[in-house]
Parts: sequence; structure tokens; C-alpha cells
Amino acid sequence: MSKHLSLDQKKLLLNKLDSGWELSSDAKRLSRVQLFDDFNRPMLLAQKIADLSDEMWHHPELIIRFKQLVITIWTHDIDDLVENDFVFASRCDELIRGVESFSGSN
Repeated sequence: MSKHLSLDQKKLLLNKLDSGWELSSDAKRLSRVQLFDDFNRPMLLAQKIADLSDEMWHHPELIIRFKQLVITIWTHDIDDLVENDFVFASRCDELIRGVESFSGSN
């Protein structure tokens, strides 16, 4: 089983991520609201994160809204954050940068 992180460890790892990620008030969840100019990009990003989720066997909560995607990450088994949650968030950052530069039709 994965090891719980201290609040200080969580804050240190949070600072290594792209801006936009936040810890929940109880510091057991890592979330980001990603805004877009259209409806298609949140859908595209959600699919890319779903593919990554299956690859890493790490499944976040995704909420698709008009022009935005809410990503919430935690380790379900322990109902808290572990280092792999921050690794997953970093991989999501890479996907977000790729979708932001996507120039497909709207």
C-alpha cells in the first residue's frame, strides 16, 4: 500500500506542478480547473486523461463543463494523496499543454 504524505511533502510536490493545481481544504485531494475557449477541447483533454489513466492505472475524477474540465486526483485506497498522484498530475500538465496548442476545428 502507498504511503501517506505529510502536508509539507504535499506542498513541496504541489510547487513542482504547473500553476492551477490546488490542494483541497483537508489536503486529501489535488484539483485543477482548466478553462478553454470552446467545448471540444475539454472533451479532447478528458479523453487523453482517460487514456493516461488506463496506462498508469490511476483514475481521477473528471467533470466536463462548458469550456472547462475539472480534474480531481487522489488515491482511492487510502482516501488521501501519495507521490504517484503528483506524478499523474504532472503527466496531466503535459497533456494540457498539448491540448492548449491543438488547432483543430471548433
